[in-house]
Amino acid sequence: MIPKEFAILELLLRNQGKLFCSEQIVAQVWHADANASPEVVRGSYKKSQKKA
Repeated sequence: MIPKEFAILELLLRNQGKLFCSEQIVAQVWHADANASPEVVRGSYKKSQKKA
């Protein structure tokens, strides 16, 4: 698992029961990274699901 995938997992586990939209995950995990987008979040999430 790459660091960003782990950071997404950690965010979700620390906030169980709370829903996040892609934009919120970008803000929490990627912070001010100009290359981050909701599509990047979806791609990272899909990769981590395949690894599980």
